[in-house]
Amino acid sequence: MIRLHFSATDLRRITLAPRPEALFETALSVRLLVGMPSRPPGSDVAWASWRREMNGTPADAAGILPDLVRQTPYLPDFLLQPALPTFDDAVQSARSTPAAQLHEDLAPLMEPAPAPPVPSGLALPAPARLQALADGEAPARDAFAADLHRYHAAAIASLWPQIMATSTADRALRAEMLLRGGAPLLSRPSVETMTSDHLTAAQKAVGGFFPDDFDGRGWGFGVGVVTRRDSPAAPVGQYGWDGGMGTIWRNDPAEDLIGVILTDQAWGSPAAPSLFQDFWTSTYAALDG
Repeated sequence: MIRLHFSATDLRRITLAPRPEALFETALSVRLLVGMPSRPPGSDVAWASWRREMNGTPADAAGILPDLVRQTPYLPDFLLQPALPTFDDAVQSARSTPAAQLHEDLAPLMEPAPAPPVPSGLALPAPARLQALADGEAPARDAFAADLHRYHAAAIASLWPQIMATSTADRALRAEMLLRGGAPLLSRPSVETMTSDHLTAAQKAVGGFFPDDFDGRGWGFGVGVVTRRDSPAAPVGQYGWDGGMGTIWRNDPAEDLIGVILTDQAWGSPAAPSLFQDFWTSTYAALDG
């Protein structure tokens, strides 16, 4: 059995995705649309409809992407850009990945034998274009970015508003499940354990992002917990997640309250910006009419 120990500082470093990541979702869709010629077991007819509605076949639009996203658990790290809010920013960041990282990330995908030379003007075969990208060549970077944009426009762009709406609704549904005691997925004792402070005094003394960070709050299993009311907007027993990438979710069981604020602006410091403080103060003020 493997046992992992998380210190107070480790727990504070764990982050939750503030929103679906467009580049990551695009990469995963390649695995579904291009890598699977038939509908995956257990999926519904939406998959087949999604595939039919593409302009041409998925492979026509994907370019080098099937060489990067295969039917294995491995995915190159440069296709993960969680800190960037837009698809264009994420593509540009992936395109600008240092050559050394490209080579390291693509090494597990490379053919063991060197690719044969390709006459000028002809498209590179899969092993050769993968090697060119791994070497950081500018034309290969440009082709990779163009493939991402073309495939995203064909497969993901029209569905993105639906993906975002579904993600937001799912976040609210899970928050309500916890507020109601966990049913039907979790037992009430499990939720009580998750939302209780488990940090010791010794851990709080050496943890936190700033002095007195843990004076009025602690940490449960994946959620921050208010242990002392220091402001009208932070009652004892409130729990949730303050996301430095621009989102906050909190539950208040005593008030039967779920609050979520989603922005695309990352925090400039460990303390929440005034916008978030104003949101919670106004929310609690509204409870008293």
